[in-house]
Amino acid sequence: SSGTHGYCTNNSGGNKIEKFPFTSNANATDIGDLADASIGAGGGQSSSTHGYTAGGRFTYIQKFSFTTDGDATTNSGGLAVSTSSCAGQSDAINAFGYVSGGGGYNNPNVVRNDIQKFSFASEAAATDIGNLTEGRFYMSGQSSETHGYTTGGQNGYSGPTLSTNSDRIDKFSFSSNGNATDVGNLLQ
Repeated sequence: SSGTHGYCTNNSGGNKIEKFPFTSNANATDIGDLADASIGAGGGQSSSTHGYTAGGRFTYIQKFSFTTDGDATTNSGGLAVSTSSCAGQSDAINAFGYVSGGGGYNNPNVVRNDIQKFSFASEAAATDIGNLTEGRFYMSGQSSETHGYTTGGQNGYSGPTLSTNSDRIDKFSFSSNGNATDVGNLLQ
């Protein structure tokens, strides 16, 4: 979010960047397009000036402005490893975005546990800085001022259907690279 607006990127078969106000109840408006219309469920991050969608079908990190409505651009660096249906976290103080977990785009046998970090200030490639306590996808990402969190999700497939749900709350530090720790469980 920009502080005054919320943003949603439709990155699962669509390419819209939508914006809605926090100050009034109103519908979202289409303010631009993603650079790749079929990115496939990337994680969302935000700096003080830009929104990001990272991961999906390719290793793209896409960036759009909070001050000027318009299309996203693609970071030339990209992610260290491709991941889809991943979680996103933001370290606003030190200006880094994170992508955690995910799966293989169109490959149900791949379940990722990577934690990837990229700079908001440059277009350098992301680096793999650690691992979640278990690989999973379709989870949520949250951020405090000092830590990133990855919660819930699915930890694999059993035949053609999803296997067990994960109830883990994983926590990783923004100040030092390293693995996440399991700090609790969701109710469901």
